[in-house]
Amino acid sequence: MNSALDCRAAAALLRSALPASYAAHVGGIAAFAHRPASALGYALIALSLLAWTGVIYYSIRVKLDSELFDMLADDPARAASQLDFFLASARLANAPAETRSIEDRIAGGIALWKRLLIVVAIQLLTLAAAVLLQL
Repeated sequence: MNSALDCRAAAALLRSALPASYAAHVGGIAAFAHRPASALGYALIALSLLAWTGVIYYSIRVKLDSELFDMLADDPARAASQLDFFLASARLANAPAETRSIEDRIAGGIALWKRLLIVVAIQLLTLAAAVLLQL
């Protein structure tokens, strides 16, 4: 197993969600501009905007993870424990009892990536439903 390659591949995969995030941001702006004709339309727009907040959150997390995987790729063995120390000292994460493996970190990053794509789909589908409801 090549941990450096795994880290770079994970970072590339996480970055692949960027276009979906951009589409969701355009959808969020469009939701503000849309004027629904019914209460259901307003509810769908509200749900779309709520999902957009999730997109923003997961976009930040996925972007941060992709950057951290790029840093981990330089020296996976040593950088992992240093990263844990930094995250704990910055109060961004609890100090782990033991250093997490690269595989565990990649699995966590992919889980965030999947959540981001799910929230993007929810956001854009509810926006599309609100628009189609008015036709």
